[in-house]
Amino acid sequence: MRLKETHYTHYTYYSTLLFIAAISSLFSGCTKDKGEIIITCEPGTVVSYSAEIKPLLDANCNTSGCHINGFAAGDFTTYQGILSKFDNGSLKKRIVDRTMPSGFKMPDDEIRKIVCWVEAGAPEN
Repeated sequence: MRLKETHYTHYTYYSTLLFIAAISSLFSGCTKDKGEIIITCEPGTVVSYSAEIKPLLDANCNTSGCHINGFAAGDFTTYQGILSKFDNGSLKKRIVDRTMPSGFKMPDDEIRKIVCWVEAGAPEN
């Protein structure tokens, strides 16, 4: 009788583990793919804030209802205004994981410019 009880206990244990694994795999597949990209910057790449980054921010972020003067989530209309988002890492993170800009997918080459500028220390050049 002992052998049958042990067999049944193992069967129940492994069935439970299999059920938990199956349910876990279902939920792990329910995440939204934001299309995060991997960016590499060539050594010596210089990205100009005034010539490249500021125009990108003006076109994609500094619009009515977004990162304009007085906006609670940050003012990107000036270099000083964007520094807090550079300092805390959220500028790069939100652009690379494509949660910003809201409403459209920024082209990879524009993302690359911003990321390379951030990785160079976000110089005011």
